[in-house]
Amino acid sequence: MKIIVDAMGGDYAPQEIIEGAILAKNELNIDIILVGKENIIKEYLNKRVNDFEIVNADEALEKRKIHL
Repeated sequence: MKIIVDAMGGDYAPQEIIEGAILAKNELNIDIILVGKENIIKEYLNKRVNDFEIVNADEALEKRKIHL
């Protein structure tokens, strides 16, 4: 099974997201594709592991409040 994860989303990203992906990959024996700024993801992964597929996404959508 492959799971796609937004590595740049969430609190303390990308470190905490990547840590969770590493744990999930090891414990559940699944393939994880990390999506986000490739250079930042690779920089963090090179310190740990190097067996994740990465999809580069330089742009991000911003949250905006909608007034009803």
